[in-house]
Amino acid sequence: MYSEHLLQVALSLLPGLGPVTVRQLISYCGDANTVFKSGISKLSNIPGIGTKTAKKIVLNKGLDLAREQLAQADKESAEISFIDNEKYPKRLLSIEDAPSLMFAKGKPVYTSRRTIGVVGTRRPTKYGAVAIRKVIQQLSN
Repeated sequence: MYSEHLLQVALSLLPGLGPVTVRQLISYCGDANTVFKSGISKLSNIPGIGTKTAKKIVLNKGLDLAREQLAQADKESAEISFIDNEKYPKRLLSIEDAPSLMFAKGKPVYTSRRTIGVVGTRRPTKYGAVAIRKVIQQLSN
């Protein structure tokens, strides 16, 4: 049996499943564990989920990538919050296609009136890393 958190990450990382589809699956099934336990026929009856997508889910190929992501997050002292997690930013919930996963490093404060989020690659170039540090430093002053 897999942890719900691992399955949430796996579901969010499956190719072809965007945040709207992930929310749809969770809405119909209740949780990620039930999504992965459901058969192709049940999943393909969910609006927006066809046979092709249902097969991807049932084949469960996202588990290895999810394990890697969780290990990397742990190594980097980062946190991964799924859309139903209490630490997920509440303001994002009103956005229809809000990301189903939030990767955060440090001590994010989502309750401030103004918040800045930096979205980027996990493997930035040296120039990109230096440039974003300068931008963040200037914005925080």
